[in-house]
Amino acid sequence: MNLNSNTFSTLYIENSPKILATLIRLVGTANTALAEDLTQDTFQRAMTHWQASGLPSKPEAWLMLTAKRAAIDYLRQSNTRQRITEYSLAPNLQSEWSRVYAVEQVFSEEAIEDDQLRLLFWVSSTDLPDNIRLPLVLKSLGGMSVEAIARALLVNPETIKKRLSRSKTLLSTAAYEIPANNALHAAISKVHQCLYLMFNEGLSAHHPNHQNRRDICLSAMRFLQLTLTSSTYFGASYHCDLPKEDVAKRKTPSLFNADTYALLALMHLHLARLPARFDENGLAIELNLQDRHLWDIREVKHGAFCLGRALNMNRDKASEYLLEALISFEHSRASSFEKTDWSVIEQHYALLSEINPSPLVRLNHVISVGHTKKYTQAFTLLEAIDNKKNTHITQRILATKAYLYMLTGKVILANKFAALAKKEGLADRDYACLIRQINAAQPA
Repeated sequence: MNLNSNTFSTLYIENSPKILATLIRLVGTANTALAEDLTQDTFQRAMTHWQASGLPSKPEAWLMLTAKRAAIDYLRQSNTRQRITEYSLAPNLQSEWSRVYAVEQVFSEEAIEDDQLRLLFWVSSTDLPDNIRLPLVLKSLGGMSVEAIARALLVNPETIKKRLSRSKTLLSTAAYEIPANNALHAAISKVHQCLYLMFNEGLSAHHPNHQNRRDICLSAMRFLQLTLTSSTYFGASYHCDLPKEDVAKRKTPSLFNADTYALLALMHLHLARLPARFDENGLAIELNLQDRHLWDIREVKHGAFCLGRALNMNRDKASEYLLEALISFEHSRASSFEKTDWSVIEQHYALLSEINPSPLVRLNHVISVGHTKKYTQAFTLLEAIDNKKNTHITQRILATKAYLYMLTGKVILANKFAALAKKEGLADRDYACLIRQINAAQPA
């Protein structure tokens, strides 16, 4: 089988988090940089070997075997072994025989899945600002390079390196494990926030091509799916200090809840629209201008299934993820933008604004009210939003006012407030999208 750059990139994105997760448990969180180096070495060896000999029939197994051998070779060096064993979460690394056996156990199929969960909960564990957490998430869970992250976030690589260093320092003392039952609910919530952040970055217009966006989205979805199929985590490797008969009797806590299904539904529904979301120049296409024939109906069906699960698990309490998924589903089920049931969407946004009264949510509520033709109410709600002296919020308020004037047919005022939003610093790509909508709304 021939090797091409796209194939290798996909293999890297899908497998580097697995290898990294396992190596971090082997060498300890204090040696995360070493785990990253060994992961990179594994893929460098793969590139060299595969270019010469071709892609193996089972490249994933080849990568794991190479990573395992690299770890064993590294641990044979007596001058480094003591530093590693001090922090390692794997036992019996001192002698040659026990060391090889211990590494074999760490790289077992069950343990590899367990370690991905450990990595997921670890990067989600500490309260970090989004701008500090996101580079770590994209690198550790998404398999992205520093340069790729810098391009995605529109900052220079040195800034990304500093943010990664800071996040690893803050996480160096965090436990590399799934929290106990009493802390599990809060931990699952943090995992959801982390993967939501990662998925939204995949949806952003910062990436130069469609495949990069899709890869990030799929990586977030794979980790979320892992929490739904994580029964193996609570097997022998979780209760390694217990006899097998006691492990079998131990109650298995779940790593998911109704919000897990709601978030997965939201991801599927957004992924369905991704092929129509950007033009050939990478400029975002707003929902009303998208070609709905490009939407992936299979993803819509997956989203509807997960949404049904979420509703069945929690009918009494609406959460942010559930309401966002319901809103996205209403958009997805409409055969055209004009046939969208905005009254239902407005009701969902009204509830969402009560749960999360952030400016962004409230602005989306304003737009939904505008689409129900309650323009006076929409402008009143808009005026009530405090910009908190935040230029980004000010930009969005002005852009939303332009959008409302567009809905009322007042194109001159729409263009005026669009220009004011740009003057306040609205990004060129966002301004271009807004102007395109205003122009499309004008009669021919």
